Amino acid sequence: MSILRKLVLTFVLGFCVSTQINAEKVIMREDFNTSIPELEKKGWTLPKGTKLIGNNGDGSCLKITTDQAQYASYCLPIEKGKNYCGKIKVKCFNVKKYKSRDRGAVLFFQLADKNKKWVAGGTFPKGIYGTHEKWVEIIVPYTIKMNSEHGFIQILAGIEGQGTVIFDDLTVKEMSNPLVLQAPENNALLTTSRPEFKWSPKYSGVVLLSQNPSFPENATFSLFSYKPVDCIRPKFALASGKWYWKVKTFYPNFTSKEPFSFEVAPDAPKRPVKIIPLWINKFSSAQPKLTFQIYPQQEIRNIDIKLNGVKGRILSNKNGLVTFEPAQNLNKGAYDVSITVEKQSFDFVYSTTESSNKITFRKDKVMLLNGKPFFPVGAYRDPSDSLHDFSGLHEAGFNVTHSYSFEDQKTADIQAAKNYLELAEKNNIKVFMGINRRKIKDIDTVWVQKFCANLKGQ
Repeated sequence: MSILRKLVLTFVLGFCVSTQINAEKVIMREDFNTSIPELEKKGWTLPKGTKLIGNNGDGSCLKITTDQAQYASYCLPIEKGKNYCGKIKVKCFNVKKYKSRDRGAVLFFQLADKNKKWVAGGTFPKGIYGTHEKWVEIIVPYTIKMNSEHGFIQILAGIEGQGTVIFDDLTVKEMSNPLVLQAPENNALLTTSRPEFKWSPKYSGVVLLSQNPSFPENATFSLFSYKPVDCIRPKFALASGKWYWKVKTFYPNFTSKEPFSFEVAPDAPKRPVKIIPLWINKFSSAQPKLTFQIYPQQEIRNIDIKLNGVKGRILSNKNGLVTFEPAQNLNKGAYDVSITVEKQSFDFVYSTTESSNKITFRKDKVMLLNGKPFFPVGAYRDPSDSLHDFSGLHEAGFNVTHSYSFEDQKTADIQAAKNYLELAEKNNIKVFMGINRRKIKDIDTVWVQKFCANLKGQ
């Protein structure tokens, strides 16, 4: 493992946010079976016109009628390191949008600091529109794990838009860590080099694999799933020896309590292999000598390499470390690198273009852009703004911008991105460029590499 620069391998099975909930401790229950003054005394902030109405003899409910966004809010103290979830029952009457982004009848868990001031990281699930005369639940399936910045969950129950909503039976729970590792069992001896990793319950997340129990980043495999699953199998063989594995979930944020270990037998198969390119993020050249590692480490002679369809020359091949060069000097641009090892094919990208900007940091953490201090002051662009108009950014004093336009799943236009960056540079604006989300979800690594390579130098 010591010869490997980076073992971060991605397997994507589509994207989905897990709604698996395992909650034990109820920390708040509100049935609204009281009076408006008593709710306000408890700490509720209620919009003007809020009423309490009867619920067929079963206590009372909160009724909000509005022609714009209105919320009943409550600040609930939380604990560092905890995740939370919640739900509320609603009945809706002619709930509709007032603004294009309104979400109807909603339950949000917004986060606040210890002074009850807003901080990022809240959970804002989709709301409900129309008329629902029978009770419907709105669920907040999870929050992020609370950290030292957080002091409260600001519970928002209300309407984004117009209409009437009746609320009842709000419940907030503290979530427990439900992850249980199942297979390979702890301390198992395996004759296979491609074990199936199993756990429960289903979550979207990542299996971390390392021969070092501390899981250092440069010696750890990451097997991802962006939809809820309870098993993953690597597409390549693991080297013989002792391994450690654990699971980390995305939403909510859980990590299995203790890693399991297993051992791959010395005579376990060493196929299929994985190619690890060692030229990523290296200096670009028209006469490159490029190196890749065959994993598991082994010497294989049947190797074919092409750059944009032109056969490359292998300069050395020893212990699975292969160095090659193109048959001729490369012009400026991005090149498809195709590597075939026996019957396995792998695709990568190499760029001969240097980045036009270099970012470093001084010892005092001041950012340097091309050797000069640069303090980024950025703005997120509203999708309704004109993408190619930078006048508002200049007027407000911003020097960095971000737009979601290039993250849109319907667009994947490299030339449009190049044109945008060129225009931003002419206007002396730096860009935090997003990447097409569909390509990321599909882990189309070759497309992403080409996108980035073609934007180098902009």
